Amino acid sequence: MSPAFFCFLGDLIYYTIGLAYWQHPFFFAYFPIASTFEGILGDLYASSVANPVFTWASGPTCSELEAIVMD
Repeated sequence: MSPAFFCFLGDLIYYTIGLAYWQHPFFFAYFPIASTFEGILGDLYASSVANPVFTWASGPTCSELEAIVMD
């Protein structure tokens, strides 16, 4: 194999590592997952009230909470 191929392979690994490794600094596709206990709890609490509810029938609790907050 030629040295150019190994150079290409090194660049490929360097630039695509951020596509698969979620905690890598070059990973910009999603928000990184919480890696501490406090971060996990914060993510759990934030996710519990951030449900995509569009009608009362699909999520009455979230719809009622939204109505209380908006009043």
